[in-house]
Amino acid sequence: MRNLPLHLICAGLAAGALLYPCSGLAGDSASPASNQTPDLIPGIEPPKSDSPEALNYFERARTFEMSGRLDSAAEYLEKAIKADSKFADAWLLLGRIRAMQKNNPEAIRVLQNGIEAAPDKAELYLVLGMLYDMEGNHSAARLIYRKGLARQKDYFELIVELADTELMLGHVKESIELHQRAVELQPWNPDPKINLGYALMRGKKFDEAIESLRNAILLEKRTGRLGKSAAAAYAHLGDCYGAKKDYKKALDAYRMSLKLDDKQGRVYYHMGLLLAATGQYDTAETAFEKAIMLDYRDPAVLASLGSLELRREDYDNALAHFERALVEAPDYFRAHYSIALIRIAREQWAEAETSLKEALRIQPEDPNAMASMIDVLRKLDRKAEADVLEKKYLLLKGAKGPPPPRPTPGGKKPTP
Repeated sequence: MRNLPLHLICAGLAAGALLYPCSGLAGDSASPASNQTPDLIPGIEPPKSDSPEALNYFERARTFEMSGRLDSAAEYLEKAIKADSKFADAWLLLGRIRAMQKNNPEAIRVLQNGIEAAPDKAELYLVLGMLYDMEGNHSAARLIYRKGLARQKDYFELIVELADTELMLGHVKESIELHQRAVELQPWNPDPKINLGYALMRGKKFDEAIESLRNAILLEKRTGRLGKSAAAAYAHLGDCYGAKKDYKKALDAYRMSLKLDDKQGRVYYHMGLLLAATGQYDTAETAFEKAIMLDYRDPAVLASLGSLELRREDYDNALAHFERALVEAPDYFRAHYSIALIRIAREQWAEAETSLKEALRIQPEDPNAMASMIDVLRKLDRKAEADVLEKKYLLLKGAKGPPPPRPTPGGKKPTP
């Protein structure tokens, strides 16, 4: 659910389906609604109210909503709520419509009031929590999901959303436990196993993650449909094998992932990193170029292309890629430092100092940037400043001798 626009989430709920993705570096993919049993699909039950008048208003509101007349739909939902203040489905639909109108503060207010009026309606907690998540208020989302689960402890979508939110908050252990609950609730569904595998990977439990991801792929194969969910599973498998330095299995997994879904820029990027790490620079460059074609604004991919070009001393193209990376991420240390190395190679000492100042502003104690700055200051005949910085460098390194050889661009020399 993380990367889906809210209006699509709301549309999914309106249609009686809640899709949730497999989170992770490979990109999100949604599970087909057919993967879910009817009793777990929010909104599939008919609206419940003891007031015929409220039900009539609600049905008219739904008609307006389906035709795109959201203002009229909201007007009739307010009438429905006035006729029955505990009409949970009316509160839910009104909150979703306010969100579709991009009026999140009003959507939040409506959903909060709906929870107060109908505290047993799990979908109210679900949509409110997702709103908070999309605004970046993950702590508030976490609280709301937990309140919903206190009412319905086995509500599948709440468990999944809470697990993802815990992971975003850095609570890996809690996220793993919640994803394990989701797997227990839907053992036939591969997606919870993929999500669990990703959480285990984040917790550096790579062998357990691999087992969960393999089980998910086996389930996918049994259904006869290998699609985006399986692609995500293979991508995470590649991440796990890469972390274990089993590069052959990692590359095989990435290639299988891309065979199933070749629109995953992050998978091309991770493959490129592994190819570069194993010395396959030309193939790595091809992978990075494919990643850029899918997301031309990704600063990490731009910087990786720049690093390959820097390695073969293609300074003009390297500089262009690092500068593009800084347009997308102005505080990207790697790009500032790499530009400094290009300036050093060209003996442009003043420009190199400027780039190193930016790099050290972002990471003040980076040893390579400090060592390079010492050299640049000496080239600029600013010995006193270089000596001061060198004392600080040696203090941080706990060393007594001169700084180690500086990283320099080009050829077989060290590269960033």
